[in-house]
Amino acid sequence: HHDLVFAVYDDLSEKNMGAAEFQTFYQMHQNCFEELRRQDLEIYLKRYPRFAGLNKADMALEVEHVLATMRLKRGENLREFENTHIMRQKGEMIGFYNCTADDEVTVNGMMIHNVCIRENMRGKGLGKILMADAITQCSKPGRDLVLLVERTDAKVIRLYEGLGFAIKDPPPMPFTDHFNYVNKYIMFYGD
Repeated sequence: HHDLVFAVYDDLSEKNMGAAEFQTFYQMHQNCFEELRRQDLEIYLKRYPRFAGLNKADMALEVEHVLATMRLKRGENLREFENTHIMRQKGEMIGFYNCTADDEVTVNGMMIHNVCIRENMRGKGLGKILMADAITQCSKPGRDLVLLVERTDAKVIRLYEGLGFAIKDPPPMPFTDHFNYVNKYIMFYGD
């Protein structure tokens, strides 16, 4: 994997990333997270009385409606992503992550999020390389390094544990009732 190159983008605005490359990023992001969003939305919506009694088919329709709305905003939201680290091999985007300050689920922490490896590149050790870079680039003295992981994703949890992350359950600060925290564990590095 000596042919891997990392680039850091302050944001993904058009001045930093052209339309074709952004389309690749967008598509990879969709491929990595769309199914997880679908699963988490069903859990999230069931919290509300209006959705709690829906049968499976009607719930699926509601979830698809919300996903469609989210997709419309996603391109705009992704353009605003800060501190995006992109991993390339032979010039092709094959993975990425973001690293941002966090005060929502930690006190003065640094959060690694949106960790993604292109589907056809998975299972080749690239996730470990991407995460090793994330740990190096996102670590700040005196600040906790954290990430969120799907509670049901045992394979990814094992990967993160093998890299030195540990689940804190319950989390040190309660998760807000925000969709981003549904069905997630918080993992701390080096504890």
